[in-house]
Amino acid sequence: MVGCVKVLKRAVARVELRSRRSCSVISMLRTAFPDLHFDIHDMLAEGELVAFRSTMTGTHRGPFQGLAPTGKSISVAHMHFVRVVAGKTSDLWHVWDTAGLMRQLGTAPAPQPQAV
Repeated sequence: MVGCVKVLKRAVARVELRSRRSCSVISMLRTAFPDLHFDIHDMLAEGELVAFRSTMTGTHRGPFQGLAPTGKSISVAHMHFVRVVAGKTSDLWHVWDTAGLMRQLGTAPAPQPQAV
């Protein structure tokens, strides 16, 4: 599994670097969270698709979406889907808990319990 993780990390990095938008997102995240780190928890592959669940962690030490650094630590859930065609990464889809991130930074209220 460790070998698969290393290969997948390289593949994801290649896809992200191909996209100007992804480069700007990565640059923004690394500026806001200089100690940015991803832990991969689960990985599944079938055919051309690889899916993995990860957690992004870091410390808010730079500006982020208009918010001055808070010094707060964050932990954010992510899901990634990568398509590999002919040994090369062709697509990357990525979903993350932005509402949870903003709550951790103190800019969004905690969800209120719903009456049943």
